[in-house]
Amino acid sequence: MKISKKYFVCLLYTLVLGFVLAPEKIFPVFLIQSKSLILTGVIVVSGILAFRYFVLKDLDTQNLKNKEKDIFSSKIISNLPFYIFLKTLDGKIQVTNQMHAKLFNMNASELEGMNVFNLYKDIDSSIKEDKIILQNKKYNISERCVNTINGSLGWCRIVKTPVLDKNGNITSIAVAFINIDNEKNLQDSKDTFIANITHDLKTPTIAQIRALEMLLENTYGSMTDEQKEIVSQIKESCEYMYSLVRTILETYRFDNGQTKITYSVFDLSKLVTETISEISSLAEEKGQNIIFKSGLLSDFVNADEVLIKRVIMNLISNAITYGFKNTDIIVSTNDNDTTMTLQVLNKSKYIPEAELKEVYNKFKTSSNTKFAKAGAGLGLYLSKQIVEAHKGKIFATSNQDNTCIFGFSIPKATANTGSVISDSCNHIIDCKKQESETV
Repeated sequence: MKISKKYFVCLLYTLVLGFVLAPEKIFPVFLIQSKSLILTGVIVVSGILAFRYFVLKDLDTQNLKNKEKDIFSSKIISNLPFYIFLKTLDGKIQVTNQMHAKLFNMNASELEGMNVFNLYKDIDSSIKEDKIILQNKKYNISERCVNTINGSLGWCRIVKTPVLDKNGNITSIAVAFINIDNEKNLQDSKDTFIANITHDLKTPTIAQIRALEMLLENTYGSMTDEQKEIVSQIKESCEYMYSLVRTILETYRFDNGQTKITYSVFDLSKLVTETISEISSLAEEKGQNIIFKSGLLSDFVNADEVLIKRVIMNLISNAITYGFKNTDIIVSTNDNDTTMTLQVLNKSKYIPEAELKEVYNKFKTSSNTKFAKAGAGLGLYLSKQIVEAHKGKIFATSNQDNTCIFGFSIPKATANTGSVISDSCNHIIDCKKQESETV
C-alpha cells in the first residue's frame, strides 16, 4: 500500500514529537538498555533530517512554481503590444514592460522605481482619473493626448485598473495605454462625410419645402383644390425627407458621443401640447384623436428641451404609424418628488415579447407593419439614446387586448446642469497643440 508523502511526513513528525515529550511510551524497548540510547538518538536525528528534507523539498517545489509563474507573467507583460506599468498610489513605478521603457530610452529595470510624475507632463488629468478609481474601486477608461518628457504620443486610449489587497483596499494601480491616432483620423473622415452629405441633403430639401409653402399660399397665383392637394403631398414628402436626414445625423452624433446635453428648466405640459399640435395632422389622416392627460404635481422639469421634444415626437409618431384607424392615442404624464414619467398609449396589434425586447434597438421594427418605411427603426433607437443620456429609462409594453404603451422616465432635476455627456469633437484637434497631459 502506497503511503502519501504528506502522510509519511506527518507520521514521522508525530513519532519524533512523541519521543521528545514522552519517550518511555513510544520507545520502551530502547530505553530499557542504556546501549540503545545511541540507536534512539540516531532514529530521532534521522527523523528530524527526513522531516526537514521533505518540508524543504515542498518549499523548493512551491518556490519553483511561483518563480515559473513570475517568469510567465513577466513574459506576457513584456510582449503585450501596448504600454503598461504598475504604479503605487504616489506614482512610483513597480513593474513595467520594455515597450513603455523605450519611451524614455531605458530598460524596464531602470524605469522601475521612478515616479511617473517626473516622466509625464502636467499630472492634472492623471490625478483626476486616479481619484475616480479610488472612489469607485473600478477600472476607468479615457481617451486623451499623452505627452512625455521626450515628446507627444498623440491620442491614446488609457485603461486604469485598481489592484486590491485581501481587505479590499487599493494598493496600486495598473495602467495600460495604446496610440489611437489612426482611429481618430478615421473618425474625423467619417464626421466630415456625414456633415457633407447631410448638408447636401438638407439644404435643397429646405428650399423645396419653402417653395411649396409659397405655392400653397398662392404667392404665384391661385390653384385648384386638386393642385393644392398634390402640392401638399409633395410638401409632406419633403418634410419627411428632412426629418429623416435629421434623425440619421442625430443618431450618428449620439453613437459617436458628439451630442451635448444642454439642461434648462421648462414647462413639460406646454412642450407636450406644442408637439401634439405639430403632429396632429398626421393623426387626422387616419381618423385618430390625440388626447393629453397631465397628472404632474409640477409642470417643470430640468432637461434638454429640444432633445426631449424629439423623444415625445418620435413616440407619438410611432403610435400614429402603427395604431389602428379611428382610435384614440392617449399621452399622459405623472411624477413624484424625483422622477417624471411620460407614456403614449394606443390601440395596435399585439407585439410579441421577443420583438418587444428589441424594439428600441437600431434598425429594429415590429412585424406588425406591412411595408417597411425608410429609416424605420432609427427614431425609437435615438429616443432611447436621448433618455439614457438623461440618466432615465425607456420602456414598452404590449397586451393581448391590442393596447400598447411606449414611454420613458427621467429625473426631474440633475446636479449636472449644463454638463456634457461626451464631446468627441475635440478629436480633430492636433494633440501637439493641446496642453500636455500625463498618464
